[in-house]
Order: sequence, then structure tokens, then C-alpha cells
Amino acid sequence: MAAARAPDHWGKGYRALQPPPGFRVVPVSRGAAAPADDEEVETDITPADLVAKFEYQHEGGEWFSVVVQVFDHPAARPEGQSLFRHAVISFDANGEDVTDEMEDDSFKNWFDRVAELRDEKGRRIVEWAYVEKGCERAELYERFIEDGEHLWHVSMEVMPTAPEEDLLRWMVLLFDAPLAGPAPADRRGLASGNGTTR
Repeated sequence: MAAARAPDHWGKGYRALQPPPGFRVVPVSRGAAAPADDEEVETDITPADLVAKFEYQHEGGEWFSVVVQVFDHPAARPEGQSLFRHAVISFDANGEDVTDEMEDDSFKNWFDRVAELRDEKGRRIVEWAYVEKGCERAELYERFIEDGEHLWHVSMEVMPTAPEEDLLRWMVLLFDAPLAGPAPADRRGLASGNGTTR
């Protein structure tokens, strides 16, 4: 993994993030028109929060694709609420199922893996992973980092056929390197077919 921690990508922040080799930048349109009243909105994340989007398509051998989105959300969260709980309620499809009576541990089983960390600067970090159900299965890896007034949110959707070595390298470059953050000790890819589908 030493090659993945290139000095020109390490600790410079998400605004300076460059796509990993092989990824292409997807232009981010600003000020997208609001949907009509009869249109459904797929997500509560406003376009203004999206900082960067990258895509990768592997065509040799077994085809697979990867989509990475980087968001900059306001960091404010309710007093006394954990970052994990805040991220679930605000940015996960199951967040509306969380009630005040539920303990954080009671919805950790919605994910295949959850890690709560702090970096050397004391920033809180949450990372989770799970398998998305649908016509084409995908593994979703997300990382949230509280950084002053920013809540950085990196979402990486990966087809299960992506090689584990590549996946782990991308996570180092996209999750850890921009803010020189730590990686969870048990970070790994989700084995196809063994994940918690939602």
C-alpha cells in the first residue's frame, strides 16, 4: 500500500483531491433546477453539497464499474448525538427508521461493517460498508469525517467483481489520504453474496 500513499495526495484535503489512476472526472453541475412538484427526489442531499464525482470502468476481462462521490455537508449535528447516528439519520436510506429510543448498536447490524475512529487531530470518523440490493448488486463503502465546519462524506459504489487489491488501494487514496486519516483495522472488501442487503 505504500505506493497508494503518494505524497502529492497525502493530507491536502478533499478540495485538492485528484481522481485515482484510471478514473475520469464527471463534471458536477451547480444550481441544478429544482424538481417539479410531481417528480420524486431520489436523495435529500442538495447538489450544492457535491464537490466531486469520479467514475471508473474496467473493460478488460470481467467488466465492472466504480462511482465515487465526494460531498461537503455542514458539520452541525444535534448536541450529544454520535457521528454514526447523525450519518445514519441524515445520509442512509434507513435513517427514517431510527427512533429516539433506539440505541446506536441496535442499527449497526444494518451494515456489514461499521468503524468509528478518531485521527491524530481528534476528528471523528465513521466508515461503513454494505451490499446494495437491486437488479445489479453493488457494494457501497462510505466514510464521514468531521473537520471543523465540514462533514466530508465520500461514497464509493463498486461492483462486486472489482479486485480486492484495487478496492483497498482506492479506499486509501479516497478515504484516508486527503486528510491523512487512519484506516479501520478490519477494512476489507465485501465478499459477493455474503453482505447484508438492504
